[in-house]
Amino acid sequence: MYSGGWMYSGVVDDMEYRARLRRAYPLVLSLAMIAAGFLPAMAQDTPSSSGLVLPGDQIGIRAWTASEMDGPYDVDELGDVILPRLGRVAVGGLTPLQVRDSLQRAYKEFLRGTTVEVRVLRRVGVGGEVRVPALYWVDATISLRDAIAMAGGLSPMGDPGRVLLLRSGTRTTIDLEAASSDLPTALLSGDQIVVPLRSWLSRNTPLVVSTGVSLVTVFGAILLAR
Repeated sequence: MYSGGWMYSGVVDDMEYRARLRRAYPLVLSLAMIAAGFLPAMAQDTPSSSGLVLPGDQIGIRAWTASEMDGPYDVDELGDVILPRLGRVAVGGLTPLQVRDSLQRAYKEFLRGTTVEVRVLRRVGVGGEVRVPALYWVDATISLRDAIAMAGGLSPMGDPGRVLLLRSGTRTTIDLEAASSDLPTALLSGDQIVVPLRSWLSRNTPLVVSTGVSLVTVFGAILLAR
C-alpha cells in the first residue's frame, strides 16, 4: 500500500514537473531569441583591429622638449616596445590615442610640461606592376590606393581591375576602378599588395586591330580578284 502511494506520488510529481517545463518554455525561448540578437550586436560594437596597435607595427614618438625620446620603435611579437627610460611598455591592442595618453602619464616624471605625439606605422609590401616596388612603412590611416601611389603608381602594363591583397594566407582581388567604398578601409602590417600584368589582349590591342584590318584587306583583295 505504501509502495503504491509512493509510486502515485512520483507520477504526480513528474506530471507537475513536465507542466512547469511547458509553461517555462516560451520564456526560455524568448530569452534565447533576445540573446541571439544581443550577441551579434556586441560583436559589431567590438573595435576593428585595423585601428589598434598590432605586432609588426612601428610607433613614431615625438616629445617636443626632449628630442632624445624621439624615434621609431618596433612593436615586437608580444605587442611591446622598448622605450628610453621606460624600458618595455605594452602597447599591443591599444589605439594610438591610448598609447599617447599612457606615454604622456609615464613620461611626466622626466618631461615636465611637454607634449608627446604618437604615430602608428604599418609595414606593407607593394609589388608587381608598379613603378617602385618595395617594402614601405605607411601611416595607419593610409588606404590601398595611397600605398600604390607611394610606390609610384601603376606601370603602363599594370591591371587596375585585378589587384591582389595578400593578408594572413588569404587573397582578395580588388578593382581599383570600383567605388572607394568597396575597397578595404585600412592596411595591416604584413599586407602584400600585388599589381598583375594586364591581359595579353589588352596589352596588344593595337597589334590585334592592325592584324585584323590587314587580314580583312588581303581576303577582300583575293575575293575581288576572283
